[in-house]
Amino acid sequence: MSAQDIAQNYLIALVAHPLLACSALSDILDILEDYGPDEREEAKAAVAQYYADNGLAVDQDTLSKTLDTLKSSKLAFWAGVYHMPHPDAGTLRLSILGDTVTLACTDALKDSLFSVPYAAVRFEDQTLSYEDDKVQFSARLWYPGDLPENAAVAPLDMAARNEARLTGTLRIRGDQPEGPYALAGKRGVYTAAGFSDPGYGDPAPVWAGRYQAQYVDGDFSFPGTVALSVNADGSMALALGDLQAAAVAFANNTVVARLPHGAVIALQLVCAPSGARSFTGAVEADGITRCLVGTCPVLYAGAEESHTPRAASDAAPGFCDTHIDQVLTLAQLGAPVEPLKSLSPVPVVYADGSPGTIVVTPTRAGDVYRVPPGAMVAYRPPASAQGDDDALQVAWQLDAGYTLLRMIEPAYYQLRVSLSDAQSADRKGIDIAMGLDAAEEPGFLSLVAPTAATCGLGTGGADSPVKDFTIASVLLANAKTLESDGVLNYLFALSGKSTSPDNAAGDHDGFLCATLTYNTADGRPKYPPRQVRVPLLCAVSLPVTLAEPLAIEGMAALPAGYPNRPASATLSATGGVQPIAWTSTSAAPDGLAWSASKNGASFTLSGKLGALPKGRPVSLSVSAQSDRSKVVSSIKTAQGALPVSSPPATSTGFVNIGWIAGAIIFCGGAMALDAAIRWEQIDPQFVSDYIAQKRLMLAGQDADFEVIFDRRVIFLAAQLKEAISEVAEAEVAVLVGQVREGLADLQALGEWRQERLIHAREAIDDGDYAYARQIQDEIESLRDEMTRMGEDILDLTNRATAIAEEYDRLAP
Repeated sequence: MSAQDIAQNYLIALVAHPLLACSALSDILDILEDYGPDEREEAKAAVAQYYADNGLAVDQDTLSKTLDTLKSSKLAFWAGVYHMPHPDAGTLRLSILGDTVTLACTDALKDSLFSVPYAAVRFEDQTLSYEDDKVQFSARLWYPGDLPENAAVAPLDMAARNEARLTGTLRIRGDQPEGPYALAGKRGVYTAAGFSDPGYGDPAPVWAGRYQAQYVDGDFSFPGTVALSVNADGSMALALGDLQAAAVAFANNTVVARLPHGAVIALQLVCAPSGARSFTGAVEADGITRCLVGTCPVLYAGAEESHTPRAASDAAPGFCDTHIDQVLTLAQLGAPVEPLKSLSPVPVVYADGSPGTIVVTPTRAGDVYRVPPGAMVAYRPPASAQGDDDALQVAWQLDAGYTLLRMIEPAYYQLRVSLSDAQSADRKGIDIAMGLDAAEEPGFLSLVAPTAATCGLGTGGADSPVKDFTIASVLLANAKTLESDGVLNYLFALSGKSTSPDNAAGDHDGFLCATLTYNTADGRPKYPPRQVRVPLLCAVSLPVTLAEPLAIEGMAALPAGYPNRPASATLSATGGVQPIAWTSTSAAPDGLAWSASKNGASFTLSGKLGALPKGRPVSLSVSAQSDRSKVVSSIKTAQGALPVSSPPATSTGFVNIGWIAGAIIFCGGAMALDAAIRWEQIDPQFVSDYIAQKRLMLAGQDADFEVIFDRRVIFLAAQLKEAISEVAEAEVAVLVGQVREGLADLQALGEWRQERLIHAREAIDDGDYAYARQIQDEIESLRDEMTRMGEDILDLTNRATAIAEEYDRLAP
């Protein structure tokens, strides 16, 4: 094998296998420990001899030249995921992982543009090319540090923002061709904010939130919430439950923090295209290391939006589909009045400005009427034209009024109003109509009469206190949107159902039939007389206090459940008016049950998940509504899917080696977990300097050996070597088994996703956009879980390979 081949294998191994990289670093640092900054040539010679003694007979110049060759000809050197936002093509992601190259759109309803093995693509001169009958794609991969215009930039500054980038073009072929689109991408970021940021990874605000954490070893218990926030100076803050971290380092989507009493936590952060954020990590305390995962129930606000059409919501409300009832008590009926022919004329002013009176003559003066306290008034029904004086009517206006339930949503008010004891006024019941519209907002409220005697099972009236809505009920529904607070004042007209204008029924109960005579001020007829039913008028006020809309958070980012293990997922309600009423509208997964918090601020699914098949998510749906005794609000619904999978790998050997001993540092992460323990405190500036100098050294550029060979790192790397040498061969067998199990789960998820994609497309073709959206929510959850599983499988594979190689090399 030539020196160049050896150098290529060595550099590729450093990129691919963190354990190999850190072990080699340990050996080199042991050698260079005896050399000072003024002995660089001697140090290089000693390192070259180390390479030669280990079959790596290469010098620094060869390594530097080989690095250039790798950039140009080896696609594996550019492994990673590249984020590519585009205003027309949508956000794309290029994945170069394992032996597969995948170009996919972040829209959950779209398939990958292509996913092929390395052998199917072309890579030369740092350019990746692929085409088939569906797509033509080309992308050049590069580092900002390679550009001539950056030659004068200070090495430390350049090293801090030298993440791999790409520029390329994309054409979509077929019946509906698209493009060409000009693309730009950045490796190792998940969001547009990360793409625009000059440094590595996504900025700290992307990760701010509260993450529901669960151990994935031992008893699979829940240690509490991991809260990530951003300080005023832009630095990251972390708390685990009530424990506030005293020192936090954040870089390249990795957080490491020292908790009180010496405990240390390290988290590797991931954001899915849907905005679902999660982490994998470990906690070390009192010499015990435990792995954990976490999910933030709130989606990142800057995630890519879906393009699925939304269902229209402007259909007229159905009487029995309304969910809120308000029962009003009819005012106490007064003593019997006989006869009513002694009623005084009602003074009016006609539309032409002339004064006059309306004389009310009961149809049958001998009838007995009972009415609540009030007075006879003239009014004009809202459906009448302004110039038609003949439409003036009279009514008995009640002294008592009513206040409706408060309106809190600008575009929603649907309330079913019923009068109790209505049959005491009319044995057949009462009709409710608009008597006078609100001057504050004319045309806002419409009244819908009942269409059925009862509201059957499954409708909003199933648990209503009213059993027969035809007696005295009406549906109030908004006809437009309100933008401000206030009070709308109405007059509602109540008429007896058994009362007829010609008095044919002969039984009017508390309602009056009469002849209206329209006279001028001097007693002459103004308009022809009319026979009418004289209604009762009651004042009705509608208070409007707009509140933040109720929203359900967490359904789109449910944590995975593991068969026969404790599980917990919490949804939260924001906005609205507490207490929030929750309802599960689907069967809970086997072994789990829903429970609401005291004020309904959260809704938790918990228990011990049954032996469900892995790779088959369980569909979930819930609804939530603000306090129905105080306000009128729409019912909010949410659908999603609980992923069911194997627990993440918790190889104890790798935990101690990878998380604790420094693999994160060498691979471009923030810092080693063990460093925080050994250094007694976290020094973010040292870590930042160390990462920058290590990148320079790997790139063959001049680096500051005083930083690279700091004794803190030497001690850390030495511990790594010792840990590697203690790894048992059985560890590799465990990892291989986990890889096989993970691949089976991933295949099952993929098959389920394809089935749901077909259903979603059928729903869109049928115009059922609400159902399509429900399926899309499930697919987004599936995609996020598949992404996580794919990364876990790749990580497991690298672990097994690296451990095997290092064990063979270091074992006596």
